[in-house]
Amino acid sequence: MEILRTLNTVVAGDSDEALLDNWPIGMPAEGVYLDLDMPVSVGVAGTPALVDLKNVLAYFLGVFNLQYGAEKQHKPFIGVAGDKLRHAHRAMTMVEVWNDFVGIAQGLGAHTFHARMFITPNRQKADGKNRLIGWTQGRSMFVQVREGAALTAGALTLTRGAGNAVCRIVPAYRVGGDTFTHLPHYREVNRAAQDVQGPDGKCIAAWDDNAAFAATVIGKYSVRIGDRELLRQVEPKYENVDYARDIDAGGSNFTDEVTLFYAADPFADEREVPTGVPYIKLVNQDVASIKGRFLYLPVIEEGEATRITAESARSRGEDVVTTITNIPERGELNGHVATAELEVIGKSDPRFGSESGLHADDKGNVSVFVPPGLAEAGKALPAFARQRAQKVQSLRVPGSTTTGGAGRSNSIRGYVRSVFGF
Repeated sequence: MEILRTLNTVVAGDSDEALLDNWPIGMPAEGVYLDLDMPVSVGVAGTPALVDLKNVLAYFLGVFNLQYGAEKQHKPFIGVAGDKLRHAHRAMTMVEVWNDFVGIAQGLGAHTFHARMFITPNRQKADGKNRLIGWTQGRSMFVQVREGAALTAGALTLTRGAGNAVCRIVPAYRVGGDTFTHLPHYREVNRAAQDVQGPDGKCIAAWDDNAAFAATVIGKYSVRIGDRELLRQVEPKYENVDYARDIDAGGSNFTDEVTLFYAADPFADEREVPTGVPYIKLVNQDVASIKGRFLYLPVIEEGEATRITAESARSRGEDVVTTITNIPERGELNGHVATAELEVIGKSDPRFGSESGLHADDKGNVSVFVPPGLAEAGKALPAFARQRAQKVQSLRVPGSTTTGGAGRSNSIRGYVRSVFGF
């Protein structure tokens, strides 16, 4: 752990930005903390409530942008305010945003509000292998913050205090190799209809932004992800109450602001979380427009996998192979690999040449790679076993599998099939 960059803003509308190109080589991270110091002035003495936390975060991170990739092409959070980013923090950690303000009596005058949010690709209570942000990926991360227009007063008549609002970028380092993993992406889909569909991938949480759960007019609804119907004509209370029980910090949860439609099991192995397009349908059109909000891990398509591999090779200055190591143990869960972490194996690694994946030379030329000895041995197997062998190797090659678990009809999948004689 270290402070990589410090961003400062001074007045409403002020902004700052930083490229994390000083991320140290050889140090992957489980996530990135935003360590926040925010000057406020209390006009009426009292004890801040959760709405004050929401309002302060929404002001001081009035606009938050996070991008990564050589050309900043990956955009998990674009134009997202701090109160929305708080939802992502809670869905991944199952803990309220740490702060030293809410529930503590505040006197009149100047105060510094301290808070810390965690941007991580891992559900912190889940079983199984953790994803790591590799140093090659970390060095391409670009963060922008901008203060809002005005701080909503609330019962304490909070206003912006004098001095800098500070956002420190602090990676949570772990021991591991160079990897690439998508951070959870946040997307909004508004639809004046009885149903709404989200982006393809691994959905972590979905909710409606019309009203808090206690005030929602939504009756029964159903949720399907891919071809799995996970909730069928249920009332919002079931997901919302269960979520409130699971999250730490006194039952603080999505329901104090929004109505939760779906949340992935916080304890399930990542490979068991359903993948596919989330589809939510109300039994009746209870709201004029569904304000669908989706937090998800996106699909890595063929072109994107190729580009990630090429960028890793050019950045490291050596040949690399990107491969998927965390493949499911059961075929019905194969859709997981469409969103899985990629491991980057450099030419200096003893495993180089022994793992199937995408190969790139140091100039960024990419090709599909299957160890020759493995392919030859596979061709000698009986037809059923040979089919199974090529399927397993396909699962290890980024960009070859859909979220439904089927092989993609693309050049990557086609090449793997060809080397096994299909």
